[in-house]
Parts: sequence; C-alpha cells; structure tokens
Amino acid sequence: MKFDRKEFSEIIKKSKYTSATLSNALQEKGITISKNTIDAYRKGTIKEPPNNKLSAIAKQLNINSSAFFADNENKIQIKQVKVIGSASCGDPVTDTYQLNDEFVYVPLDIYEDGAYAIRCCGDSMSPEIEDGDVVVCSKTKPINGDIVHYKLHNEEAIKIYFKDEDSYTLQLIPYNKTDTFKTKIIRLDSEEAEELQVNKVISIIKNNLNNRNARLRFAGVL
Repeated sequence: MKFDRKEFSEIIKKSKYTSATLSNALQEKGITISKNTIDAYRKGTIKEPPNNKLSAIAKQLNINSSAFFADNENKIQIKQVKVIGSASCGDPVTDTYQLNDEFVYVPLDIYEDGAYAIRCCGDSMSPEIEDGDVVVCSKTKPINGDIVHYKLHNEEAIKIYFKDEDSYTLQLIPYNKTDTFKTKIIRLDSEEAEELQVNKVISIIKNNLNNRNARLRFAGVL
C-alpha cells in the first residue's frame, strides 16, 4: 500500500479541521504532531509518514488509517455524520449543545440515510458510553436490548430500550440505576407513547481520555 497524500488532505478538509486545529486536538490528548508535520504529510514532502502518527490522526478523525492509503482493496469507505446536539446519559435534560459544525465518521457499511450524531453528557451509561463520547443514531426501529436516543417533549437522553408486552409498557433503562439515574416507564397506550421519538444507536465513538477514566473507574481507582 502507498500513502495517498491527496486522500489524506481531503479527509482532513472534509472533517473541518485545519492542520493547526488538528495538531491542537491531538496535543490535548498528549500526542505531539505539529502543524508543520501535518502540512508536510499533506504536501508530500514527507512521503512515508510513520504508522503510529497516521494511526493517531485517524483515531482523532474516527476513521481507520487504511483510508489514507491508495491501492488498498480492503480500504474502508467512510461517511461523514453531523453532530446535531447533546443528550443526557443521566437525568433527562433539555439539549444545551452549541452548534459548531462538528462531524464524526462511520464506516459506509453501517451508515444509514438520515443518520445523525449526538454528544453524550453524564455517566449513567458507563462504561459503554462515557461523558463526552459521541453516538451515531439512525431511524432504524430498535429492538429490546438496543441502546437508543429518545426525545419526549423537551427532554432527551440515551438509555437501553425494552418493550414489555406483558405490562404493556416501554422501559428506557440506564446501565447504572441510582436514585438519580432511573428507568423511564411509558404506557404504550398513553399520549406520551404517541409523542415519543426513539432512534437506535448504531455506533459509539469513544473519547481517548474517557477510555482511560473508564478503565480507572472499573479498577476502583476513581
């Protein structure tokens, strides 16, 4: 495989990063790749960038590093998805996300028309979803056990979907049940059920820092 500087540069351009902002984002995660180095990759003055650097950049862009190489039969095709808001992973809250043209990328084979992304706030869905992670959602009808993004009136949150035919209820369940993080129960024959919007989560895009925090929490350090 051969590094494709044009494809590399085009992917960065589509992500809405510049060489400078991409370098800064990596620096915040403890990865030192200067703006000048990224520019050199884009211009081709560095013809064979090291794999560890390309992997770090690919991870920041939420893609597979194979996307940067030409003549790769197994190259993963990707699709850009816009982050349209935020949702609670805790108590249901009103969306307070500030729109800023943020995008994430998902493999084409899981992308669906109408897909959108949501930034998660809170830790009721930890360890699978941590505060600051992004979930990609589709209009696919969920089944029991799926993670979903739901909206009801002015509240929205990320929960586990469970439709209980015996009790004729829909239950939206957090991983971590506490007095604060509670299951939301909706009667299937209620007005709330008619107004409820529920979309399936098809991808979870992890934040590197959150991965570290999740491991420490699981180990009992945090």
